[in-house]
Amino acid sequence: MKKALIGLGILTIISLIAIVAWYFPFESGLSGNNVEITDFSWYNSSKINETHTQVTLSTDINYRDKQAYEYSFAENSQTDVIPTRIQILSREYKPYEDEEIPYTLLYEEDIILTYRKPFKYETTLDLENNMEYDVQTIIVFEREFDYPNPYGEELRWEQLGGWQQLIST
Repeated sequence: MKKALIGLGILTIISLIAIVAWYFPFESGLSGNNVEITDFSWYNSSKINETHTQVTLSTDINYRDKQAYEYSFAENSQTDVIPTRIQILSREYKPYEDEEIPYTLLYEEDIILTYRKPFKYETTLDLENNMEYDVQTIIVFEREFDYPNPYGEELRWEQLGGWQQLIST
């Protein structure tokens, strides 16, 4: 009887380990994003007038993975050069308010990224003085569907990567 209980206990532990391994698979080795944004910095802050400051955003954008967790290009597709769009969104940073403030689009520009070649990006933005901003920079890719498609739409913007940072003016 005692041996049967010990055997049942060991079987239960092995079953629990098997269930955890089955329902919570390990990482697949894919990176999270196709595009990586690095060396994100703000500089050359200069006041335009009493209410606004002009700042320059500088960053490196690296198209580093064709197959990623967020979006994977079709195998054997010619995706060494992809047309993308950079979008810079902002909202006022107020961490102690209950209501979430939506992001507004500050700037967007179409850019071409080449696989494994860094793209130096720089733009100038006008921001209000004496404010703290939560700024998001995202890279999106326009995906066109063949007709008919399962999603009921002809195109969709897929996010390939992004960066978020607080800045103060």
